[in-house]
Parts: sequence; C-alpha cells; structure tokens
Amino acid sequence: MSGPALYPSLQDVPVVISGGASGIGEAMVRQFRAQGARVGFVDIQDARGRALAEEVGARFIACDITDIAAYQAAIAGFAEAHGDALVLINNAAHDERHDWSAVTPEDWDGRMATNLKHGFFAMQAVAPGMIRAGRGSIINMGSIRG
Repeated sequence: MSGPALYPSLQDVPVVISGGASGIGEAMVRQFRAQGARVGFVDIQDARGRALAEEVGARFIACDITDIAAYQAAIAGFAEAHGDALVLINNAAHDERHDWSAVTPEDWDGRMATNLKHGFFAMQAVAPGMIRAGRGSIINMGSIRG
C-alpha cells in the first residue's frame, strides 16, 4: 500500500491559508506541509492554531480576518518569512446557522466581512507577488450557508 501522492512542485512554495486552525483549513495546513510547502495560516483560534503550527512546522498568526489591516499585515509577515505567497486559500468563514427572517443588517454585514470581504483584500495583498513571479493560485472556498 502506498502513501498519499507527493507533488514535488509544491516543495518550498509559499502558501497562505485563512481559517487554518480547524476543519478543512487544518486539513489543508497539514497536507500542504506534508508536500513541503512553506505554510502560513491565520485563525481566531489562538491556542489551537499555535499547537497545529508547532506540530507541523508552519507559521501561525492569530488574526481576526475581518480586521483587514491586521490580516494584510499577517500576509506581509508570512511573505517576509517565506517569500511572496504563490498559493492563497481563502477558507475562513462564519457558518453559524440562522433563521433568515431574523437576520439584521448588522448580521448581514458581519457575515459578508467574514465570508467574502477578507478574500478580496487577501488577494489584493498577494497578487503583486504572484504577478512578479508570473504564477500563482487563489482558491476561494465557500458555502451557500454563509
């Protein structure tokens, strides 16, 4: 029986993942590190993120992605440590179940900030480096629930 597929093209590739401390994001952090990628990830779950980063050898910054300036600063910090991101995975989301008839404008704005807005501004932060490199991938995760 063989192990998981190895992709040498991911070796040393700088990757940024939002919402990387749990769930699908955690699985992506683990798998990109297993491929030898240089992973930087953010999450609001500080203790869980630090533990994962230590376990797999990734970089972690506790960050609320709705604070765009802080998130872009985290991305810049990863670039200083790993080089410009060549993969961005916009994974973080707020997936709390809710009754549509009770959603307030504040609820709506909060969900848009978490599920959509951060992805655009993360792309804005990484695109110049990808353009300089002549390559890159931006992957946007989403759910109809969000």
